[in-house]
Amino acid sequence: MERQDGLRGTRSHDRRVPAAVAEVFRHGWADPDPGLPPAPGAVYAAKRRAALSERFPGERIVVPAGGFKVRS
Repeated sequence: MERQDGLRGTRSHDRRVPAAVAEVFRHGWADPDPGLPPAPGAVYAAKRRAALSERFPGERIVVPAGGFKVRS
């Protein structure tokens, strides 16, 4: 729903994001930090992903990562 003031999907209780903050959030998200070491197991996980990709080319693989949790 587009409003006349250019805000989409906002309500009267939503706060307007200052222009300077919005500008900061538009840049730099994909910039890697070269000073960080790789996470433990990252190399192993990349090798496993590559092996699965080779074994099932062009297919989407869904791997369950745990059971359902009761939240209420």
